[in-house]
Amino acid sequence: MINAHTHLFSQGKPLNPKLATPKGQRMVATFAHSPLGKPYMAATVKHNATTLLESGVTTIRTLGDVGYEVVTLRDQIDAGQILGPRILASGPLMAIPEAMAPPLIALTSGTPEEARTAVAQNLKAGVNAIKIAATGGVTDAQEIGEAGSPQMSVEQMRAICDEAHQYGVIVGAHAQSPEGVRRSLLAGVDTIEHGSVLDDELIGMFRHNPNALRGYSALIPTLSAGLSPDLAWTGRDRHHRHPIGEFQKRGRRMVSGARQAHEAGLMIGVGTDTGMTFVPQYATWRELELLVAYAGFSPAEALHAATARQRLHSRRRCRDRFFGSRQIR
Repeated sequence: MINAHTHLFSQGKPLNPKLATPKGQRMVATFAHSPLGKPYMAATVKHNATTLLESGVTTIRTLGDVGYEVVTLRDQIDAGQILGPRILASGPLMAIPEAMAPPLIALTSGTPEEARTAVAQNLKAGVNAIKIAATGGVTDAQEIGEAGSPQMSVEQMRAICDEAHQYGVIVGAHAQSPEGVRRSLLAGVDTIEHGSVLDDELIGMFRHNPNALRGYSALIPTLSAGLSPDLAWTGRDRHHRHPIGEFQKRGRRMVSGARQAHEAGLMIGVGTDTGMTFVPQYATWRELELLVAYAGFSPAEALHAATARQRLHSRRRCRDRFFGSRQIR
């Protein structure tokens, strides 16, 4: 199986609300990049990658890493030094200042030129996947309504896509509103992560996206992140700050988008957003169950989405058939 949306820096345990703030993330980032934190992060990502493998997942794509610890892990696995899944590592994701995820797992930029430079930094470090924070997210929202609000401009995202596509690397975008999805597709992203309610225009943009690497874009619904039974039980969102209704609203929109994409015959992949609150590394199976229960998939279609349907070929290095080139030359 393939899990196309993972984070290896955590196990999915509930976050301390204080650590979800920009100040809290700066504290965590300081530790993670310290002489003590670096070996801790290396051990954490290795453990989580092993958990994924032992749960039946043989290929993963990370979409937001603390640094380049997953790149190092990928290279160790490729060299046969340790056992692990095939990895496409994103390194830190791309965001605007003081937006989703900075500074723990993001490089920030305020202009297209800065955005292109940030991508080049990641590529030089050896990543073979790129992630954009196109909209706000529930995990890092500081107020009601921030999740799904557009953040990065089309011009910045286009610069990111152009730079990555030069090397055959596909770009995923966190987008949790129709406008966020539209801007991301206009920019040429290859995969929409999470998603939202679709209309005929957006469906057409998925099908024919001339700025994407392969001429079309795919959806990774991550229903596991929006339909956690643990969240329903606690009655609070991931931060234990906002009413569960705000979180459930985003979950319903993700489900609607997944169902619409399935009915329209769009390319859909399986990703769970592992490491986020109540999304453990071992539960990729849950995503298949949710696709069947809520998005109209048959069991065979769900299995297909987690295997053959995710073989998205790179234009430059076709021998590596999963999502993009394995190395930047």
